[in-house]
Amino acid sequence: MSTSKYMSLLALLILCFSFSTFADCPRRSTAFSYPFLQNQINPNISNINILFLEISNDLPLNWPDRLSFIGTDLTSECGIDHGKPFVHVYNTNLRKYHFISGQKIIDVVVYDPRIDLGHPNVYWSIRADGAYKSWNKVNWTNYGSWTHK
Repeated sequence: MSTSKYMSLLALLILCFSFSTFADCPRRSTAFSYPFLQNQINPNISNINILFLEISNDLPLNWPDRLSFIGTDLTSECGIDHGKPFVHVYNTNLRKYHFISGQKIIDVVVYDPRIDLGHPNVYWSIRADGAYKSWNKVNWTNYGSWTHK
């Protein structure tokens, strides 16, 4: 293995431990992304079973209720503020989330290894008409609509 691969692995391990699921959700949320985790910059990362997941609150500013979610490996509900996306590094296991806003809910699989395999970066945008997924932040597909609890 080359030195750059070792450095990439070391950086990812440090991030994985610093983004422990025991941390408080607001601490894990961040307003910036980690470009060295993105496959476009370091193609060697696609050979590692690590997922970079980002969820953005793109609801209208006048949306009446707070946006939160709960799902795989989360023990409590986490809120997402405008302009501060939830960013986390995971292993590539199946991940399901419930997005909640007032009496509305969206249930989606945020990462499915059968569908998302080969895409180490998965981006979600939660909007007034539903939950959208992208692998590149350019092309978005609607994967779920709001329903009432």
